Order: sequence, then C-alpha cells, then structure tokens
Amino acid sequence: CQEAMPAPVARFEILLENMNQCNGVLIGPGLGRSRKTDVRTCHLVEQLQTPLVLDADGINAVAEHIDVLDTRRGRLRILTPHGGEFLRLRKGQASRAPWIVRPLLWRLPVSTAACWC
Repeated sequence: CQEAMPAPVARFEILLENMNQCNGVLIGPGLGRSRKTDVRTCHLVEQLQTPLVLDADGINAVAEHIDVLDTRRGRLRILTPHGGEFLRLRKGQASRAPWIVRPLLWRLPVSTAACWC
C-alpha cells in the first residue's frame, strides 16, 4: 500500500481488502463523525489484520464500543488520545479534572491490551 489517502471506496469489502494489503493502517484524522462512520470504523477495527493506529475521530468512533479492541488481541493496535479522547474512552466526562488522567492511563492498557502514545 503506497497511498496515504486512498480514493473513497463504496464497498466495505473492497476497502477492507485494500487496507489489509498495507503494512499498517491509520484511522482517524479527517474521518468525521457520524453513526455510519462509527459503525464502519468498528467493523474495520475488528476485521483488519494489519497493525492499526487509531487517532482523532478513529478513537471517537470506538469510544462507545471500546470492547471492539478486544477483538484485536494478538494484533498490534496503538491509540493516540489527547486528554478529552482518553476520557471518552474511559466513559468519563471532559470536564473532569485533568490530574485523573494519569492514574487511568496505567489501568486502561491492561484492560484493552493496547499501546498508548
């Protein structure tokens, strides 16, 4: 896979096939937010065989379905949340004090087996 941003693909199966030919996949920046996008992103997270980085709206898409990361056990996944995204992943409130993020950061990777940057 040589494209940083491949052309839009109408069929999910074709998108999945193309992404599985890549050395790694980044999902998130510029993705946008909609229910359809969130569902499609969760399906990609489940079915992609390549190493996966979730950032920005990719993180937001799985925040309500964090258990989807469990389907990737044994496959590399890296999440790069800022404080607000991290709290959404923990089903927290964005208004919660920022000092609570550090203690949560140590527990979340254990429960999801994900790497955090």
